[in-house]
Amino acid sequence: MKLKLSIFPLLLMLSACASLGLVTPQSFDERLSYAYDQHTAALQSITTGVTFKDLTGKDGMTVLAIADNARLLLDSARIATQSGDVTTAEGRLVLATNVLRELNDYLRDRGVK
Repeated sequence: MKLKLSIFPLLLMLSACASLGLVTPQSFDERLSYAYDQHTAALQSITTGVTFKDLTGKDGMTVLAIADNARLLLDSARIATQSGDVTTAEGRLVLATNVLRELNDYLRDRGVK
């Protein structure tokens, strides 16, 4: 748990750099890695939100299920690219990234840090 909490500020800094245009993942592997980082940050935010009562337990379970589904999409994108199906991999990565962005927006709107 301590390790997870120490990684969270780093992930936030990376996310902030990207939003400022300082880091722009270009290749599929870079974008996939960045999306996995977004997923990890979302999990940390969900945990924080439930712990500090910014999210109810029910809301926490709901957004956790959404984050889990995004992770499945990321995993399937990775598998698709490894098997050479670039079109499917790209589609799943885009879908997962959009889901994670919307999830992050929801958490931010709820006041979750």
